Amino acid sequence: MIIKSEDGRMKIVDRLVVKLINDGAIEEEDREIYEYGFHHGIITLINIICTIVIGIAMKMFWEVIIFMAAYIPLRTNAGGFHAKTQLRCFFYSNFLVVIILAFSRILAGSSILLVILSIAAAAIIIPLAPVEDQNKPLDEKEVLVYGRKARRVLLADLILAGGFKLLSFERGCSTVIVSVFCLSVFLVMGYIKNIMLKRKRNEAE
Repeated sequence: MIIKSEDGRMKIVDRLVVKLINDGAIEEEDREIYEYGFHHGIITLINIICTIVIGIAMKMFWEVIIFMAAYIPLRTNAGGFHAKTQLRCFFYSNFLVVIILAFSRILAGSSILLVILSIAAAAIIIPLAPVEDQNKPLDEKEVLVYGRKARRVLLADLILAGGFKLLSFERGCSTVIVSVFCLSVFLVMGYIKNIMLKRKRNEAE
């Protein structure tokens, strides 16, 4: 059973790392690095499994695969709003998957509306990305690098959506565009959150 220890890590990760140290597979000085890697690896795996299960339950398996392919790279580079705790993040993420798949089904074939959503998303992502998180601030070089990558991924996503449209895979097209639009909403939310946090810090000073 995966139970969290006092500092928030999973006990299964602690036991695994201790065993690797005792077996001589890793050094004690590298413990924190491996704990961090295993912890986030397990969390990511759980999220992916839950996402796929949701897709299967909604009878949209290929659409959920397309969602992950389009959304995750863009989210990784563009940033945006983050929940305060991993538990909230888990529930928000799964709720987001349901919303995106539901709207992808509803909007499939609505070409004009999807074009509008694409333009709106691009108008937000291009100037705003990346939006940093308070727990992971970015320096000037990282802002440039992540911003460039985010715009490239955005372009790739829009090309992918266009390809699905040409192939008459309407749900594939709508899944990509709705995913990109939702990401743009998260960017705005993250941007506003950062402004509010800076304002609070300035008032405290």
